[in-house]
Amino acid sequence: MKTTTLCLAFLILAFSPAHAVPAPQPIYLFPIQFEGGQVAKQERDWLNEVYAEEIRALFWLKPITVDEAKEEMGNAGSRLAACKTPRAALDILKSRSIPRMIAISVSSPKRKLLNVRASVFDTSGRTVYEITREERGGEAELKYALPGILEELFAQEIAKNSKHISSIVETGAVTGTDADRALDRGDELLEEGRIDEAVAQFEQAVDASPGLSLLWTRLARAKNRKGDFSGAMQAASKALELEADDASALLARAEASVGLGDYGAARKSLGDVLSADQRNAKAHYLNGLLDRAERKLDTALTNFSRAVELSPNQPEARMQLGVALLAQKRRDEAEVHLGEALRLGGVVLGHPDLLDALFELGTLAAKEGRGLEARKWLEPYYQYEKRPERSREREQAKALLQ
Repeated sequence: MKTTTLCLAFLILAFSPAHAVPAPQPIYLFPIQFEGGQVAKQERDWLNEVYAEEIRALFWLKPITVDEAKEEMGNAGSRLAACKTPRAALDILKSRSIPRMIAISVSSPKRKLLNVRASVFDTSGRTVYEITREERGGEAELKYALPGILEELFAQEIAKNSKHISSIVETGAVTGTDADRALDRGDELLEEGRIDEAVAQFEQAVDASPGLSLLWTRLARAKNRKGDFSGAMQAASKALELEADDASALLARAEASVGLGDYGAARKSLGDVLSADQRNAKAHYLNGLLDRAERKLDTALTNFSRAVELSPNQPEARMQLGVALLAQKRRDEAEVHLGEALRLGGVVLGHPDLLDALFELGTLAAKEGRGLEARKWLEPYYQYEKRPERSREREQAKALLQ
């Protein structure tokens, strides 16, 4: 798929005292419309997160997503979320003094080819900007093209506001450098669970482009996944030297601090993230882990619940919410979230917290004579339990499954 020559998400902004920075102007992000075909909910959610983050990088705009509209605008927000077409939303936006809206529609005339139309409307229905682009790839790959689409759509405003931008960082995704190739390969390996190989790729990326904070943040995340919290801390700290307020780097540093047992430092990093964005699901999730470690179980439950509310397709948050509910003997609710964590899969499969919960639910159901329910929990437990110290429990599960 064609990539952009400028990635909006990595603009480094510095403001000259000679120029007044414009106040952010609200703009509504109408959900991306797919004409025909189905796109998985997880992919749509991810794409809409990219959509909002790219617009936030245009510092003169304040994006309003569907979820934010429902939360902040009451009945008007609910009516806005129910609109089936962008035109239907115009009167509601006008009544709330939101002057503009972005609408993006995607069609696929043939396999691995997308036609994308992106438009900006004012509340009178006038088209302020509009572009059409042909992108190679499927809907799942659209997130990689979205930065370039939005850059082209707002090209005039980017030029107008360029006096506020001290430097523009081109990512590997636009230059075709060794860093780009290593970054892409590292992402693939991380998704496949090949953590050591992913770390090696991200290390190659930072060697090739050491001045790009994004690469150090990816390395920190991978090292956190590996359990190398000291290495993750070093990489996250380097990212923050390059970009002090980067939320992803702050989160990586907080996660490393949790792993190192430095809860005070973790709380500080998470506080910095949440002071800028109360809707950051990962920050609420990590605060929940800290609460649990400090035996503040009610507060942990609140934080895990908030993380799931904000990001329902994150299996780690689902798992921890289920575990917290199970600890409070709220078994029916726990089963819902643990079942969803299993369905989402990924990094939680094989996690000790999930395995312990599955064993508890399975053995409880077996004692109650509910064989099918017991099998539902014990089959994945038996499949993923590899801990030597749990060999007795694994054999018990095997016996119950026979």
